[in-house]
Amino acid sequence: MKNEVESVALHSFSDSSKRGYGCVIYLRIVCKNGTIGTSFVASKSRLSPLKAVSLPRLELLGALLSVSLASRIAKIFKGLSVKNLRKCDTWWNGPHWLHQPEENWPKSEVEGVEEKNLELRRKSEKTIQSQCILEPNDHVPDLKKYSSLNKVLRVTAWILRFLNNGRRNNIKASYLHTNEIEQADLYWIKETELEFYSSEILALKKQQPIRHDSKIRSLVPILDSQDVLRISTRLEEADLVIGKNSPFSYHRNLSLLNCLL
Repeated sequence: MKNEVESVALHSFSDSSKRGYGCVIYLRIVCKNGTIGTSFVASKSRLSPLKAVSLPRLELLGALLSVSLASRIAKIFKGLSVKNLRKCDTWWNGPHWLHQPEENWPKSEVEGVEEKNLELRRKSEKTIQSQCILEPNDHVPDLKKYSSLNKVLRVTAWILRFLNNGRRNNIKASYLHTNEIEQADLYWIKETELEFYSSEILALKKQQPIRHDSKIRSLVPILDSQDVLRISTRLEEADLVIGKNSPFSYHRNLSLLNCLL
């Protein structure tokens, strides 16, 4: 005659590490005649998330309880091969004390969680990065205040150096170089051309025809490699650099002309 069942319970054991976590569940049956039987039910494992997550207090306490129980059998399964696992009674039936009455189970004390640690949060660091954007148009000198082109170019070169030093690690601190004066000259040429011929320059950049009402359309304007507007001449076929055979186009109301004259 079959023994009458007194109680049926599921017991779960879990463990975790930085690489993963898992659990195993056993069925424990207690009969009225004192016989206790256990059997493997299921097991599952997961890889740990790439990013650390916060755990509420209940999950933390549950993990502490499960890990404290699992630590008693972890040394048995560590490095166990599949062949030996088939013969491992602890894996298929649980720890030996699970076959005994509950009063014979090992006691384990779990420390409470402090009030300030009710939830473990991932430590975060905030990085504040400030960036100062300086537009050259807001800091270049007023051409009307200067009568000499040399002064305009030198002042502009110093301003451009200051702006460039704020954007790179290689800071210049010596006297002005020739290429810096040339860059200042190129800056003013491009700025003055944009002031009066912005639509023509935009059309040339998009490789579109210049509008018919443009005052320089008949001069066949072109853009050089530095996007500087130049005028086509008969000297284009000559063996000269583009700066010699294709001059700039200056508007008669240009303030820069007062410095050139």
